[in-house]
Amino acid sequence: MRHWLMQLVPRRNEDKHKSVAATTSKIIQKHQKIISFSRNIEILYSYIALLQFVSNTIMICSIGFVIVTVSNTIK
Repeated sequence: MRHWLMQLVPRRNEDKHKSVAATTSKIIQKHQKIISFSRNIEILYSYIALLQFVSNTIMICSIGFVIVTVSNTIK
């Protein structure tokens, strides 16, 4: 990222107005890519978290059933 930011620094002989506009445009585009990437990651992790929650719930219920079944057969 540092390298990318160093490339955005305007050269001394360039027109300042065009350079600022181009730099701002590049920064906005990069920011939009970062937002899009973070949305994709959030969707992916939300799905993974849901699967983890469901599988853990099923596992806890199964273990509880086994414990109740075993405790009733011992008596």
